[in-house]
Amino acid sequence: MRPSYFALYITSLLWLHLIDAKIGYFWHITDLHYDPFHNSPEFHRGCRHNRGNSEHNHRNGRHRDHTCDSSWSLIQSAAALMAERHPDTLEFVLWTGDILSSSLEHVSEEFKLEAVRNVTDILSRTFSSQFVFPALGHNDPPPSRKLVDMWMQWLPTEALQTFETGGYYTIEQSHSKLCIVVLNSVLWAGGAARNDNPHHHRARAQWEWLEKVLSKARRKKEMVYLVAHAGPGVEERHNAGSSSAAGGGELTPNANGRLLHVIRTYSDVIAGQFYGHRHADTFRLIYSDGK
Repeated sequence: MRPSYFALYITSLLWLHLIDAKIGYFWHITDLHYDPFHNSPEFHRGCRHNRGNSEHNHRNGRHRDHTCDSSWSLIQSAAALMAERHPDTLEFVLWTGDILSSSLEHVSEEFKLEAVRNVTDILSRTFSSQFVFPALGHNDPPPSRKLVDMWMQWLPTEALQTFETGGYYTIEQSHSKLCIVVLNSVLWAGGAARNDNPHHHRARAQWEWLEKVLSKARRKKEMVYLVAHAGPGVEERHNAGSSSAAGGGELTPNANGRLLHVIRTYSDVIAGQFYGHRHADTFRLIYSDGK
């Protein structure tokens, strides 16, 4: 997505029916696009963004302009609101990627990881009694041991193992018969999904892993939530994609078609899907083949 769109979207509290007929809630946080340089003296207390083929500096107010990525004060304000609003029955938090601004594409991995750590720390304080389940976006650092160490407070050992190798994992909530399947959509997006890409084997491994996970959920009669940064479908808004890494984060046509096929095949166990990336509240229906 282009950084010229205001990129902080927090889906309001969503609900799920638990097996004992109680109602639980979770937050869905996505596309924070944190820009550590926002409001710095370098940009005259404003921000830098790209519009078309030219770069602009933009001056703005307290919580910045919608054409800029998110300042630290805006993220703090959002976290404070969530802390105030979340109920006692909050189950968990989904965090679907693009943590960082695409303007950080050329800074060092260490700098990116430190920025991710800052956002991780504020979410840890905001949701001190809940687990946060992160998915990687195309503007985020790739899976690494350092990310594992950062997020091991939230993820069990089994999840950390597959996260470190491929950026995907499952969370099983036995009390509700819910399996949360977190995918790394970056592996299926743009250049990352090409056959000549050195990480192509990870993309293929994620497909194989996903079908095994869904087959197991069907046998155990679990319901599944699919979670990722980018989901199936195409961007309906003109020129809304990004020229940044991984082709802007959209799934390739082949990956899109294959994911739709998997979703249709396992529609009896997939109870919900939650994605980010589009910077808009969109609700999509996936039809059966031939409909």
